[in-house]
Amino acid sequence: MAVTPNKKEPSIRKVYNPNKKEYGYLKHVYQRKEEMADARAAFDKDWDKWQKQWDGYRQPREVDDWKSNINVPMSSSVIESQLSELIGQDLIPWTLPRGVEDEPKSQVMNAILQYTWDVAKSNVALVEMIKDALIFGTAIGMEYYWKEPRTIKTKNNKEEKIFEYDDCYLMPIRLYDFYVDERARSFSGPYGAKDAIWRNIMDYNDFRTFFNGKVWNPFGNAELVKPGGDTNYYEFYKPPERIDHDHEVEVLWYWNKPDDLLIIVANDVVIRAEANPYRHKQLPFVRMVDVPRPYQFYGKGECELLESLQEETNTLRR
Repeated sequence: MAVTPNKKEPSIRKVYNPNKKEYGYLKHVYQRKEEMADARAAFDKDWDKWQKQWDGYRQPREVDDWKSNINVPMSSSVIESQLSELIGQDLIPWTLPRGVEDEPKSQVMNAILQYTWDVAKSNVALVEMIKDALIFGTAIGMEYYWKEPRTIKTKNNKEEKIFEYDDCYLMPIRLYDFYVDERARSFSGPYGAKDAIWRNIMDYNDFRTFFNGKVWNPFGNAELVKPGGDTNYYEFYKPPERIDHDHEVEVLWYWNKPDDLLIIVANDVVIRAEANPYRHKQLPFVRMVDVPRPYQFYGKGECELLESLQEETNTLRR
């Protein structure tokens, strides 16, 4: 039986009737996203500014505007210089034995790590994460097991399902698309994050391909998901303006460590709500910080450190 707190039912309830448990999942995920977004507001309000500072953004001038809009790329040059120094070093994680008895295990673990690091092109992901940390102060990576399904046609014109990738993967996450426990200072320790959300905007066709089968679609609700469009269709979710309303879906991956739970919600429809599929039972994220802020999750980047000097340089040059 559907649980609807409002007298006027949204259109989505005509095709998707969540039971009491699913309704609770929906409410919890969207509520946590809102709470996490409110908590990070003190930091994300400046992210666009840091991005423009690194880009050397020049404010467009009106036809009759005589003032110069020159931007000296000081922040860009500092960040790119630091980046070139950092990527020249070997930053791959490495396991070391605590004692002689651990040496064989250490060799095996390093061989596995080196292989997965190479096939996933993790060096490329690491460069992107380092750059994010230098620009914004914080970088987030997601380490998980990724399968990329694809349907092809054979010589007999029969469809066949293949996997273009099937292994461990390190993926940089846009800081804008990541929400973390507002009380967290890191991912481990007494103040480690208890829950986190990855917001993934997917093409509707890619969404249908990925969420096909019992592994990621155990409830069979994926076919009920409608791409962003009429906002009256939803109860908790309102498609942001930047989403292509005809072809895209907002998928929220909610990871909860204390409850050992992974909830996947796509446009107000619960796709999955089961235990964390990984044996480590941790949040599958890593964090990189440029300059740590005491007792804070988000760090300080080079753009923030150079803001006054960059503004002074631009003013004098103009």
